[in-house]
Amino acid sequence: MLYYIVFCLNTLTPLRISSILDLDDNCLVEKSKGIYALEVKVKTSDGDEKDIQISKEVKRLVEVALSQTKETRNNVLAEQKHYLFLMNNHKDFYRSIPSKSYAKYLHDCCNEAGITKYFAQNLRKTYYTNIVENAIKNNVSLMSFKN
Repeated sequence: MLYYIVFCLNTLTPLRISSILDLDDNCLVEKSKGIYALEVKVKTSDGDEKDIQISKEVKRLVEVALSQTKETRNNVLAEQKHYLFLMNNHKDFYRSIPSKSYAKYLHDCCNEAGITKYFAQNLRKTYYTNIVENAIKNNVSLMSFKN
């Protein structure tokens, strides 16, 4: 289930896979009534944190991940329990899903579906493609996305 949630976040958010796998258990923040964001460590020279506004579906997925890891989180050392995608990678060592493990999961899914092999980077590009297509469809200026 956790790998599936990572896959969904990979396609439904603009986040790099490294940022998704580094999410903490307290990453979900309410910005205003009904508006949520993920507090994310972004890939910058100073490792800043940034809030990324999310949809209700992404919020639900994060809540499911928290629910799926709740029991594990209650039984591990304090320094290991902060990961959103907490799992036992080695005997008595808990951490987030490793990026290589997610890459293998994605490759296996593609093989099982009989489709071209996808990488996490491809899925992130899919998110941006959907944003642009929806902007064009709804007559939204692409300049409005420029930061």
